[in-house]
Amino acid sequence: MAFSHSRQGAVANALLPWRCALCAGPAPAGRELCEGCEADLPRVAQSCPRCALALDATDASGLCRRCAAQPPKFHRALAPLAYDYPVDRLLLGLKFGGRAHLARALAGQIAARVREEAERGLLDMPDALVPVPLHPKRLAERGFNQAEEIARFVGRDLGVPVQPEICRRTRHTKMQSRLSDEERRANVAGAFLCSKAPKRPAIVDDVVTTGATVDAMAAALSAAGAERLHVWAAARA
Repeated sequence: MAFSHSRQGAVANALLPWRCALCAGPAPAGRELCEGCEADLPRVAQSCPRCALALDATDASGLCRRCAAQPPKFHRALAPLAYDYPVDRLLLGLKFGGRAHLARALAGQIAARVREEAERGLLDMPDALVPVPLHPKRLAERGFNQAEEIARFVGRDLGVPVQPEICRRTRHTKMQSRLSDEERRANVAGAFLCSKAPKRPAIVDDVVTTGATVDAMAAALSAAGAERLHVWAAARA
């Protein structure tokens, strides 16, 4: 009897061991990382409650200097991982290596931290998740939006709706990684246009570096009616 393609795929998945994306060793079925590699991921223990920048333990009760002097347009940021090895490998593989399945591993880290913060009474669930959009030209080049892939896994895990249609990128901006802090902010200023926004959205992205992109998007969401804005990212540089 001939197997269908889906049936063949199911049999192959049952017979072939699931491999860790980092060490290539055995991993639990349906998981991108083995238990050892997941436990070794560099996590941010103490961070600025406003922008998620890692802080020394002695500074954990206050804001970072930048947020104290010039608060961002969003009110709370959460990023469980530090943008160090091997998190950088996961993010680069997702973003530029076409490995969209890695979004699930990164989303799991966000969802776990959100639950932890919610259980401690430090975070209220948002009305919706809004992934940072790509310009149509870059979306065509990449084939998918890594922020949207992460947001869909987080939303499914936490039961929060994902609304990528709310915001769009109106300009094909330069790659942020090649720019200085000031250039990044100028590059994305006014680059987003949002329709009617929920009162309490959470912007979702893969990594926050200077915060310029999510700050520009927060400004657009505020203009569209958002009142309390969170930023959820897998990693913070």
